[in-house]
Amino acid sequence: MPSGVETLIERVMAELHRIVRTETVIGNPVQAGDVTLIPVSKISLGFGAGGGREDKGHTGTGGGAMVEPVAFVVIDAQGKVQILTLKDKELSLGQLA
Repeated sequence: MPSGVETLIERVMAELHRIVRTETVIGNPVQAGDVTLIPVSKISLGFGAGGGREDKGHTGTGGGAMVEPVAFVVIDAQGKVQILTLKDKELSLGQLA
């Protein structure tokens, strides 16, 4: 039978797994006239767990995720692909992978 800490870790990991999906990093395409926009995001994760003596009840766990939009992949009517960044820094297609 899993301990309280193990159960908490499983719950947090399941929630983080739900948040961090491919669809979260590379969003669903959006059609805007003849242009297709595909949002790209960066995901940062943090996780921690602690424990103690069961008879004292000292257990804990925590985790978090941050999703930050970083760019759009832009595909025009002729099929030309460009990356439009949301910051001054340029990205290449290879850096998005």
